[in-house]
Amino acid sequence: MLARTLEGAIILLCLGGLFLLDSLWATGYVTAALSTVVAASALYEFGRIAGRPGDSAVVSMMLGGSVLVLAQWAGCAFHNVFPDPWTVTVALLCVGALGALGGRAVRGRIEGNAEAVSITVLGLIYVAVPLGLALAIRVRWGLVGFITMLAVCKATDIGGYYAGTLIGGAKLSPRVSPAKTVAGAIGATVAAMALAVALSSFEWSIMRPLAGLVYGLLLGPVAIAGDLAESALKRQAGVKDSGNLLAGHGGVLDAVDDVLFAAPFSYLFFTLAALQ
Repeated sequence: MLARTLEGAIILLCLGGLFLLDSLWATGYVTAALSTVVAASALYEFGRIAGRPGDSAVVSMMLGGSVLVLAQWAGCAFHNVFPDPWTVTVALLCVGALGALGGRAVRGRIEGNAEAVSITVLGLIYVAVPLGLALAIRVRWGLVGFITMLAVCKATDIGGYYAGTLIGGAKLSPRVSPAKTVAGAIGATVAAMALAVALSSFEWSIMRPLAGLVYGLLLGPVAIAGDLAESALKRQAGVKDSGNLLAGHGGVLDAVDDVLFAAPFSYLFFTLAALQ
């Protein structure tokens, strides 16, 4: 627990410095660069747990995912120059799927075509599109909106970890993640609600406290679902962590699995909250 806490504190300090630098530009150049690196790393790990280490398709997926993230960001940040990001997103997903299938056909591949293309498309939808939506939050609601989403999401991770460790009790999903408990899920949601309400109390907040309360209440289960979804993928692959980059947290995909579910939900919630 101590090692994980210390590592988390170091990560927070590093992120704080990057966000401070990112605040110099409204378009979020630093966040865009960081998200692109995260997308490529997470897609590499996704390819690994999908059972395709070293496959050239994984490299193509990494490159395609990076382009997809940057295209979503550029379309939001420079909408007068670049085309609509969501139309481009659909087009790039089609190009990725059809390109993967066509490439295998040209190389004379017969077995496993549907599975290989499905892995590529799932990787892009699972990793790249949500990170692009996180950048859309950064552009549309500023660094405050991005940090709100990230902080409340990570509060679920911290609250769930400590509540589950200290209280224990009934397992939440023993087949998928034996370490997760019902108490941890409750602690995760309570932590998300508390932090969301606290952040909503400031004058510069993008939400009012009531909206923050609802946001935290809903984001808690969403983030937990993201964590469990990645655990299911790892369970199928027979690995404990997606990677070993972060000693106390596993790989990059392990660190952002909850964010991948939280970003699309947060984009929709912030949009609806802004209409009130």
